[in-house]
Amino acid sequence: MNNLNINKIEIRPITNEEEYKRAGEIIDSLIDADQIENPKERKRALDILEAISILACAYEKKHYGARQCLSLCSQ
Repeated sequence: MNNLNINKIEIRPITNEEEYKRAGEIIDSLIDADQIENPKERKRALDILEAISILACAYEKKHYGARQCLSLCSQ
């Protein structure tokens, strides 16, 4: 997880490019969260990954007109 402290990540709307870039960094860091051995840490990381991915997708749709950016957003 690239030394990412998941307990310090704030889940909130993405409102600018800087926040969008940071969301991408978090997503990249958590992409293999399902590999975490500790069940509580794994669940927390996967929950954060899902939430940040949804928020990033919403930002992409709003600012880039992406019709479908992630499978999470196509529902």
